[in-house]
This record gives sequence, structure tokens and C-alpha cells, in this order.
Amino acid sequence: MSNDLYKIKDYTDEELYEILDLNNPSDRELEAKILMMVHKYENSKAKSSKKLVRFFEDIYEHFFDDSDEELYEDFTDRKLTDEQKEENNALNTTLDELKEKGLISYDVTLNELSDASFNEVIETKKLMDAEIDADANAYNPTKKYIPQTNTVEQNTTTDTESNEVYTKEVPYAGGTLNPILKQTKKRVISIDSQYRADKRTFPTEFTFDLSEPLKDVVSLKLYSVQIPFTWYTIAKTYGSNFFYIKGNAPGIQDNPNHDIQIDLSAGNYTPTELANNLNSAIARQAAIYSDTNFNSTDVSYNKFTSLTTVTCDIDKTYNENSYYIEFPVTGIDDLSLSPYLKDASRNITIPAYLGLQTQTYYPNVIKTLPSSEPSATDEFWVSSGVTNLSDVLQNNFFTVYKYISTSDFDINTSTIDVSFDISMTLVADASYTRQQIVADISSQILNNYYLTDSYLKRTNVSAYNNSTDSFYELKIKPNRLRTSNVNNSKVAIVFPSNSSKTNMWYGTDSCFGFDNQINEINDIIGEKPAIVQNDVFIQKATERNDVLMVNFTPNQSVFQVDPSVNDLSFSTLYTDNGYSTTEFISAINNSIKNLPNSSTFNYDIENESHNFNEITQDPSGTYAYIDTNDRFNFKFEIVNDISSGNYEIDLSGSIIEDDIGKGHFTSSTVGQDGNEKLGELYGGAENTPLHTIQDLSKVYTFNTNANSRDIDINKPIFTVKTRTDAFEIKIIGDLSDSYNVNYEDTDVVATSYTEWQELINNQIASFKDPSNNLPLFTSSLGVDGSGNPAFFGPRFYDPQDNAHPQTGDISFNIMINKKLIGVNYNIQLMDVSSSLVSVDTDFNADNTWRDTLVMDAELCYTSFTDTKYDLFKTIPAEGTIDNYFNSGNEIIGSIDASGIIVLSANEILPISNIITITTGKNDTMNIIAQDDGVYSSGGENNITLTIPSGAYTRASLLIALNAAIANNTSTTTQLTGQFDFVRRNNMNYLNINLTLLRKYLPNDFKIVFYDEFSFAKCSAGFSSVKNTTWDSTLGWVLGFREYTVYDLKAIGLTTDTNAMKVVGDTGVSTQLYNYFLLCLDDFNQNHLNDGLVTITNQDTSVPLPSYANRSDFQCDPVSGEIVYNTSSGLTEKQMYAALEIYNSKNVSTSIGTSVSSKSYGSGPFVKDVFGLVPLKVSNLVSGSAYTEFGGTLQNQERNYFGPVNIRRMSVSLRTDRGDLVDLNNANWSFSLIAEQLNKNPNE
Repeated sequence: MSNDLYKIKDYTDEELYEILDLNNPSDRELEAKILMMVHKYENSKAKSSKKLVRFFEDIYEHFFDDSDEELYEDFTDRKLTDEQKEENNALNTTLDELKEKGLISYDVTLNELSDASFNEVIETKKLMDAEIDADANAYNPTKKYIPQTNTVEQNTTTDTESNEVYTKEVPYAGGTLNPILKQTKKRVISIDSQYRADKRTFPTEFTFDLSEPLKDVVSLKLYSVQIPFTWYTIAKTYGSNFFYIKGNAPGIQDNPNHDIQIDLSAGNYTPTELANNLNSAIARQAAIYSDTNFNSTDVSYNKFTSLTTVTCDIDKTYNENSYYIEFPVTGIDDLSLSPYLKDASRNITIPAYLGLQTQTYYPNVIKTLPSSEPSATDEFWVSSGVTNLSDVLQNNFFTVYKYISTSDFDINTSTIDVSFDISMTLVADASYTRQQIVADISSQILNNYYLTDSYLKRTNVSAYNNSTDSFYELKIKPNRLRTSNVNNSKVAIVFPSNSSKTNMWYGTDSCFGFDNQINEINDIIGEKPAIVQNDVFIQKATERNDVLMVNFTPNQSVFQVDPSVNDLSFSTLYTDNGYSTTEFISAINNSIKNLPNSSTFNYDIENESHNFNEITQDPSGTYAYIDTNDRFNFKFEIVNDISSGNYEIDLSGSIIEDDIGKGHFTSSTVGQDGNEKLGELYGGAENTPLHTIQDLSKVYTFNTNANSRDIDINKPIFTVKTRTDAFEIKIIGDLSDSYNVNYEDTDVVATSYTEWQELINNQIASFKDPSNNLPLFTSSLGVDGSGNPAFFGPRFYDPQDNAHPQTGDISFNIMINKKLIGVNYNIQLMDVSSSLVSVDTDFNADNTWRDTLVMDAELCYTSFTDTKYDLFKTIPAEGTIDNYFNSGNEIIGSIDASGIIVLSANEILPISNIITITTGKNDTMNIIAQDDGVYSSGGENNITLTIPSGAYTRASLLIALNAAIANNTSTTTQLTGQFDFVRRNNMNYLNINLTLLRKYLPNDFKIVFYDEFSFAKCSAGFSSVKNTTWDSTLGWVLGFREYTVYDLKAIGLTTDTNAMKVVGDTGVSTQLYNYFLLCLDDFNQNHLNDGLVTITNQDTSVPLPSYANRSDFQCDPVSGEIVYNTSSGLTEKQMYAALEIYNSKNVSTSIGTSVSSKSYGSGPFVKDVFGLVPLKVSNLVSGSAYTEFGGTLQNQERNYFGPVNIRRMSVSLRTDRGDLVDLNNANWSFSLIAEQLNKNPNE
């Protein structure tokens, strides 16, 4: 074999790799392979082995040769003199003495001493020399015998060419100033991140090559670190710079669209700056989440307690625009849903019965009546309104008003939130086809700034109606992010007024054909008339002027003066076509409504909004209605005022005249209060007595001059009498409708006029009208100190009149408030013909009240000999009712504590076209949340209105639907409104008016400082997503450590408003880290594992037993809990054991009350830890350098099992949680001391 084969220079690196059977190896792999080959051939006895050994050694030198050599000291050329040896020995001995005293570290040699320490050794030696010179017997440590038996190093070469053995005595243990042969040498290594190869990499983690390889390294020691203080109190890593306010109620729960992130820019903050910047972040989020009201939401810091308080005052409001209505049916053919069917076939489903042509409706859509589709080519004049013609008005727009009110829109009274026009872009004052106009308006609606999901289009009726009809529908839905969201927010569409030439929007001849100029979009109006309720049955010959009359006559003779005075009545004429039940009710109620004295029946002006076709709520006043049991009812609320001009007050023989005044009265003198006097009783002769007061509107005065008065309680206070000229009261002798007002209290002493005034005023105020138990008296003088009417007013006296201190004028006024209510009347329900009224008329044969409406016969007037039904009854106590009975002891009516009387029919009305409601089939109406924010998979924000099963008329069905609205028990969504009928083309159409409110309050939210999903962030130094831990979050810094999630409903502190507060558990801590870890990988394995030893959690897991199979664990669909398959063949005890072990493995331990132990950091488990750098930065200015080179730091050392070669290293700087330190691209450095073996002199 040619020797050229062993010449390394003839091979390329790639060829050498191939010889070594390596492909692109690392330095460590290459070195290991070469050394393995060297050792392989050293032990071989083949002739070529020596050449191969040398060949592989040359390969090693080729790859790992040090161009600067090793610079070993040549000890043979540097001999020490005896004096130098002695001096060096003395200094080392002194150094040992100082080490024994603990003044210098044990691991420091003489050559490693600092200047100060070396000077200390010199000074100590001088002192010792002085002591020895002064006393020859003094202890001399330099004379101590130091054995050298262990200090001899034998270097033996086994080269076959030389059998010589070189042995040299090395006094290394004893120490000399410059020893002949040192075993090791020390090198300083400085690593600065600014010199890393790739400046784009993270400065606290990089790999580097040394400027020269370090051979035969036996140890590395940390010498110093220089780290710039550029890491932040609030870092940007792993989600540590934000927290969330998240929804905690269905609709916004687990919905990231409603998670509000309160974040901070990474940086250093004081506690106060933290709070201020968080409030700025809240303000930024308020601008982003414009549909959310943040109100007084903020973060505050208490400098006295160091605690943080988070106030959540967030609310979100949704209304009916976020819902739709659905009428579900089960087991019913679609054809039965159509209102286009004949009446007899429309009584299976609620939609068909009430005139709805589909099952789904939206409360922000207005529709035209279904009809055949109009021609798209019909032309209409689009006007700008700029014209001299009076009948040409602007019609190229309509206006949308978003207003706030509890009643319908009124341009004058409604609070307008925002209004805007939807205007055509077509050139005005020209004709355009219907198709062009519709297309243009549709485009403007679609692009409007304030609207979303809105349109104008022509829609076909639902297919099951078997009709080709279609209709226009206009949907206007405000954009939540661009309009306000508050309670009682409504939308009205107002079309411009029509003229003969500009009929664009509403009316039969218009382009679109909407019904009204002003449209409330939450009114849902049926497409077809509701089913006709009953056959016509209330019908008589109109030529006889037949009328149905209700007549009231007073049941007290004193008021039976003249039928025109106190009698009350109203009547309804028959019509040619007769009445259905609902039409008759409407006619009766309208006759009451239109009475000149409708106030006598307490007609409520609020009833003007009711058309009385069907009464679906209980307005005040008198009206007729059909109750939920299909019985006819008549409610009477009568209040007939009797003028006080019918009465006078008699003072003769009263306590006023006899006991208080002790004199006579006159009206000729004016008193101190400016009112007429009843008598001059002080300082004058007695005048002609005046015993009665007839003008009760006046305020009178009487005068007293005595210090005390004795009251005879057997005398009346005064007496009320009927005047001889009374015009509403029948005079019967002297006692006609008269009342004695007596003094009821006995043995009462009043110590002042004021005390007596309140006492007697209370006596008069307590007097009740015996006929109806209502208060009879009132006063124009206001009230006294006890709140009673001031019949006896304040006392006026002259404080300068010392001779008569009790003298004073007393104001006096009593007005009579006499009323006749229902119990003061008789009633007759009459059915008469004005042309046939005579003594012998047989009313008994034909009475609609009795025969058709089934009212009790005793209430009905059937002949001239019939007695009237007396309604007098003692008014029951508050909160109770009393009943009226007929002679057969059957209930025919009731009266409540306010005197309101309801008379009821004996039987239900004969009705046709009823609907039968069946449970689970056609008995529900759903109001379903559809928008993001109210929609939830469980439907918690939905409302289901359920109608009890049974047969219903049209009226009773509406009553039941409205009762379902009133009785809605939804805990999330408030519902008000009603089902009613509106007149449209002289027919009854259903009108559904609903107002919904779903308002999320602060207790519907939670504050999330940490969870395992929301706090996963791509962070510095990592290419993948990593979760932060609870103890490195913003919430932890703010002092919220008891919980990771604060459920405001459960633990929030309530305030005077709806706001909720949570207070931190401990003080704010802006010191994020306690120490850093310096991790150094030198790509060598022959040293101890440098992983940091720290604490860990106890492993309490128990493996599943061998007989348990994971596939047999199942979820119980009823309870939602995990159960074990009962058919697995295991015994009951085995299944129990397996289930308990399974559950224990799936339940995390909990620290405190809510924080899982998994949420905390598990400790900095990192490899290749070279040093721990304690942080002392409390007084360090941000941006300055933190430098550490103390003795404790330098004690951190890595020792190798044998000498190693180091050419490349990888370094990282990590926090006390094991994460990379983010220095925000600032550079850092550290230095090492490497201890190397000296090169063998024979090499």
C-alpha cells in the first residue's frame, strides 16, 4: 500500500467524512468517531495498525488543530532560585493562615489574588516576620515540614523507540511563587450577545463558536454577568399583559365576540401608573365595543392598603330587533296553516285562525297586504318638491326615526335618538318605472350607515297557502355598533305626505301600497283578516227603533228627583245586519265612550287607544267584555258628583257656637286673616245669631278670647242639611239627607290650639257618607300638621296684646263632596222599541240581554211591573270582594273595595268557529333569540308562550295570549306588549305589538385573569403557542390571587348602582422576577447533570386496575356523569373501584377555593443550568446595567470527569419560571473562567 494513502493533505473534508462513515457531522460526533478509530487500531496487532493510528491522529489534528498552539509553559527553561522558592513558600504559608481564619476563600491560589488581597498577605507576612525576629522561639509556620510524597508526578512514555522514564518532583502542594510545573492554567472567556452570529435571533438564547478551541478543560467557573435592566414589569410574553371581562350568561358566555380584553403595552409601571393605564385601556375598548355601555368601569389603586379594586359597570341591551316569532305545530299538515282556507278549516292552528300566512315573523319588518304582483313597468313621478305646483310634494325619500319612548311615535313628544332619510339617487322631477324605483331604494337601504341586514323586496306568500299573491316587505334593522342601545328604543318609519301627483309610498294607488304614513316597525300585522267569530244573532227590525238600553236609577228616595237629574243610562241601536258578539261589545263600549257625561262612568281617556273590538287587558272605567270562560261581563265604575249647592251647614246647638264661641255670629266684619267673620265675640255686644252657612266655597273666621274651653261631647260639631232650594235632592221633611257630625273622642284634654285643631280636623275627616262609606267632607285650607284636611285652619293673633294672649282669629271652611257610586243605584237591562212602548207590551218574549247574552233575568227589565235590581251593598274591606246573588242564591256579580261592580252572564255564549288548543300540538308561540349576543345553543334567552288546552273564541284566544305575555316568567328576557285587532278595509286584522328587553348587567359578567385557553400567546423565543401560568399574569401582579376567574354574580361587591366591585387579595407587586438562570450547553456529556433542583407537586395518580377497560366508561345522557358499562362483566365492587380511580384522575386538585394547582407555574425545570443570578434591582433605574461579580456568584462552577475540548456553546438566560428573559432586544454579557490542563511536556 502506498504511503500516499496516509497523507491527510491529499483528502478533502468530504472524503474524510466518507472514510469515517459520517454525513455532515457535528463537532461532537466527529471527535467521538475519530477517537474511536484511534483506540480501535491502538489495540490491534496488525502491521498497518500503527500507520492507521497515526492517520486518524492526523485527521484529528486536521479538524481540531489549534493554530496558536497551546502555549504551555516550559518549566525546564525557567528555574527558580533558592531565595525565590523560600519567598514563594513563605507567601503560600501566610495565605494558608489567612484561609484558616476565613479571611480569604479556600479555592483561591496566590496567583489569583486581587491586588488588595495580595497586599493583605504581604502585610500579614511582615507582621509574622517581625514577631519571629523579636522572639526566636515564636511559632514559625515556614519551618513546618511539608511532606512531598504525594506531590510527585510520574510521566512515563511507552513509545517503543524510547524506554526512558522521566520522573520529576513537583512541589505543587506546598506552593511556590512560580512553580516549575503547574498542572492547570486558567483562561478568561467573555461572551457578549451583541457578537452572536445571527443578530435576528433572540439575544437571550443563541449558539456561538469560540474564537479558539479550549482543549483539556477540567472546569468552568462563572465570573461575572452584565444584564441591562430592560425587562418589563408587564411583559408581552404568554398573555401576561392583559385580562378579560367575559360574558357569564347565555348568549355572551363562551362567545369570543363579547370577550373584552383589557391590555397594557409592555413596560415598567408603578402601581398608580398601572391603574391609570388600565383605565386608558378600558376607554379604548369602550370605543371599540360601541354597543356596550362601560359606564363607570375602572381600575383603582389604594396607596394606603396597596390593594387594587376593579369596578365592573358594564351593560349590554338587546331588544325585539334581535328576536323573531315562531308558531310551531306538531302533527299538523302545512295546508292547515293557511289563512286562505275557508273559515271552517282555519281553526286548527293559531296562525291560520288569526290571519297569519306564515309561521315566522320579524318585529322589524312592515308589509303590504298580499296581492297579485303589480306591473314592474308602471311609472311614477319622482319629485324633489321644488315646484310651483301646490299638489306636487317631495316623495323621493322616507325618514327613519329611532326614538325612545314607552308609547307610539309622536314627532312632537317622542325623544328622538337618531333620525335619517333613505333617499333615492334617481334624478328627481322625472318619471321612473316601479322596477327602477325599487332597485334604487333597495340599494340605498343596503348601503346606509346606520342599518344592517335591511332590505326592501317583493316576497311571495308561503307556498302552503296555494296562492300566487306577493307583497312588499321593508326591513329596517339598526346597526348596534353605530346606534345607541338603550331601554325602550323603538323605530318608526315615516313616509312623506301624499298628493294627487306624488303618491309614492302608501295608499292603494301608490308605487308600494303600504297602509299608513307612520309605521311602527315592531307592529306585526296579519296578512289576512282574522276568522269571523260568530254568526249574526243580535238582530231586530230597525224600523221599530229597537234599542238595547242600560238604565240606572238611584236606590235612595232623596235622589229620585227627576230621571233627567240623577238617573243614568246609555243605549245601542240595532243595525240592519245585526251584531256578532264582538261587534255588539264594540257598539256598547263606544256608546259609553261617546256619552256627554262619560266621566260619570269614569271613562278613562287612556281607553281612546282601544277600539273595543276585543278587550285584551283591563282598562279602567265602565265597559263590556267577554272573559276567558266565554261569559259576557259588564263592568260598572260609576261616580256621580252631587253639587254642594244642595247642602248647608247648621251651627246652631253645635260646639262651635256654644262651647268655642259662646256667642252669636255675623258675617259683617272682616277678620285678621281677611275672611268674613261668623261672629264678633270679643270686645263688642252680641249680634243677631247666624246659625247656617250656605255658601260652602267661602272661608270664614270666628274669634275667641278665653284661655280654655270645655267641649260638650253630646253636642254635634255641626250638622249638614239639605237646602230648601235643593235641585238634585228630594226634600222629605226636615231630615232629608241630613247628617250630624259628632264629637267622638271622650275625656281628651288639648293643651294648645294646635293640638285641638289636629284633633277636631281628624274627627271631621274620619266621617264617612253612610250611603257608600266614602269621605264626605273636604277643605280648601290645605292640610294641618297631621296631614288631615284643615277644616279648622291656623290661628291668627296679635302677639303684642298681652292682656288677651288667647285671643285670635280661626279660619274655618268645610265643603261637601257628596257622590253617588254603583251601590247607590238600581239597574235595569232593557230591550225596548220606542214605537211599541205601552202598558200591555210583552217584554218577556224578547230580551236580548237575557236570551242571547245570558244575563240573569232579575237584572233584565221584561215588563212594567218588574222591580229594579238594587245594587246597594256595603263596600268590602280592602283586598276583598263581595258577591251579588239572585233570588235563587246564584252569583250574578261582584263588588270590590273600590266600589267597582261586575255583572256576569249565567252561561257561556253560544259560539261558532272556535279553535281547539291541544297540548303539545298547537299550543305554543316561541319568541326566539337570533342575533349574536342573545342566541345560545340552549335557547336560554328564548321565550315560549303556552296557551292552556281547551276551546277558544277569537276574543278568548287573544285574552289567553295576552295573559301568557303578562305571566311570562323568563328570568333573562323581559316581555311586554299585546295581541289586538286593527281595522283594515273594514275587517279585523291581527296586530302583534311586542317589546322585548334582554339586558346584561354587571353580574352577568366575570373577570378572567387566567384560564388555560385565552392566555395562549405566541411569545418571544418560541415558534409555537405556549400557555402562560397564573402566577405570571397581569392579575397576579395586581394582587388578585385567590381566584383566576371572578364570577361577579357570586363574589362581586354590590354598589348603589348595578356596578360590581372586586378587591385584590394582596398588594400590587411590580417585582416580577427574583432570579435569572444562566443555562450553558457546551456539547459535552462528561459532567454532572446541571438541571436545577426545585420543588414539585406530589404524584397522587393511581393507575386503572387491569380489569378495567377505558372504552367501557360512558356518559349518562340523563345525569351527564361518567358511568361504567354495567354489561362489562365486572362485579359491583370492581366497577365502583374503577369509577372512583377514573374520577380521581380527571379532577384536578384545587388551591384555595377556585384556582387549580395546574394553573400555577410548575417550577423552572431546565437543563444545563450553569449559574443562578440573584436579582437586586429594587433601586435600579430602567435601562441601566445590572452587574454582578460577587464571591457568591463566582462559587458556581462546572467540573468535568476528565479533560474536555470545547469549541461551540449554546447559552440561554431564563427567568425563575423557566421562560426566556425578554430584554427587548438589548444585549447582555457574561464571563467565565476556564481551567485547562497544561500540555504534557513530552508531547
